[in-house]
Amino acid sequence: MSKIAKLNFLLLGIIILIILILGGITYYNSEKNLVITQKYNELKFIANEKANRILQWRDERIDNTKNISYSPFFAEAVAKWIANKNDLTLGEKIVKR
Repeated sequence: MSKIAKLNFLLLGIIILIILILGGITYYNSEKNLVITQKYNELKFIANEKANRILQWRDERIDNTKNISYSPFFAEAVAKWIANKNDLTLGEKIVKR
């Protein structure tokens, strides 16, 4: 083989190697961006679910409070407690409700 043929063969090998390296880098970056996007979407879904559960829990607590506060028994107990704040057992019963 002549020197020119060896040089052309070496040059062709280097070009193929550079193409393979650039292709690998491009593929890696593509897959990395895909994984980042998927994980971001998963975290976004989880965050939305958590927020919805917190809002649902809060609404349930507000409804419970409304039900208790509109109860005639509760209103009567509070009125009795206001009239006689020294009655600690009545105050404890109100807090337990």
